[in-house]
Amino acid sequence: MYNKNTKIMLSLVAVTVLTTVGMSEAEATNWNGHVWDNDNVRYDCVSVSGITKTSNVDPCGDLNDASNLWEFSGSTLDIDGVTSGSYEIPVYAWTSGVSGAGKTVLYWNGAGDYYTGYIAMNKNLSWEDSNVDTSSDGYDWITATGHEFGHVAGVSHYSNQYYVMYSTLGENDANRFVTTHTKNHITGNY
Repeated sequence: MYNKNTKIMLSLVAVTVLTTVGMSEAEATNWNGHVWDNDNVRYDCVSVSGITKTSNVDPCGDLNDASNLWEFSGSTLDIDGVTSGSYEIPVYAWTSGVSGAGKTVLYWNGAGDYYTGYIAMNKNLSWEDSNVDTSSDGYDWITATGHEFGHVAGVSHYSNQYYVMYSTLGENDANRFVTTHTKNHITGNY
């Protein structure tokens, strides 16, 4: 357990299998350049029930709030969960090779279309809703999973710590903001 004065920063990792090309210099600071061939991208909450969490965190239910960070007026991008049947992107808890709060891995086909991938969240951390759990020290579930959904949407890291795409996450940080610049990129591509 860490006290409120101790700040541990964890990396939020995005891995794209094979490098994307065709970005303009202006986009390169925050845009991976990939676009899903279908504007309706689905995720499935697979096995996060065993994570350490406060009572204010619903690991699967809160994924909807996290994905909603990337749905806004003017964009056709729709990141929705599925409850049964096939899925595109499983979200699960991981324990091996832990180096951060979460990671996203995406795969694309020979035509350059992203078609699947996965999001893995660190099972070894204590997760909370930092907007609600003000008396405990933990990592904000919606910020972390929202960050990974940002990578699914094609967004790279930001250097500003107040935005959801900041590359590290500290205890009690709830950074759920998306820049107008990023919204314009997503709206222009979806």
